[in-house]
Amino acid sequence: MPRLSEEKINAAPFGSSNASIDDKGRIKLSTALQKFIQAQSDNRLYVTTLEDGVLAIYPAEVWQHNVAVMQETFEDPTAAETMTFLLHAMGGATEMDGQGRILIPAKLRDSLDLTSEPLKANCFKGRIDVMRDSVFDRKVAEAMERRAQVLLQLKAKQFI
Repeated sequence: MPRLSEEKINAAPFGSSNASIDDKGRIKLSTALQKFIQAQSDNRLYVTTLEDGVLAIYPAEVWQHNVAVMQETFEDPTAAETMTFLLHAMGGATEMDGQGRILIPAKLRDSLDLTSEPLKANCFKGRIDVMRDSVFDRKVAEAMERRAQVLLQLKAKQFI
């Protein structure tokens, strides 16, 4: 299975930022996220959704890693085939244009209702998640509910 470049993954920007989508379905990310994408050796991107209301943007290297995980290491081949099918049915290959915009396939854009309110974006392990503000707020609330339990686990692993 191909190994992800830890250096590239660790270069992902910190924190959440605003994003926007234009009337042609192109997402515009923050300058920091644009620079992160431009720093990749392969300019291809894969966009899909893993969870309700969240657009996942993958640099090619990260997406290829995920495909390998699904095809080579997933213990349940039926589940791997189901997820691969769903992620491909909902997603598509794209690139960032010269103005820092990423075209999102209409089917994916419509299913996530990305044009109805302002957007937030953040990066985790090289994957860029984009979501409506209301989805972001819901995810913050869910994380706050789990925070105490997770913090204990992190402290046990020497989190400072």
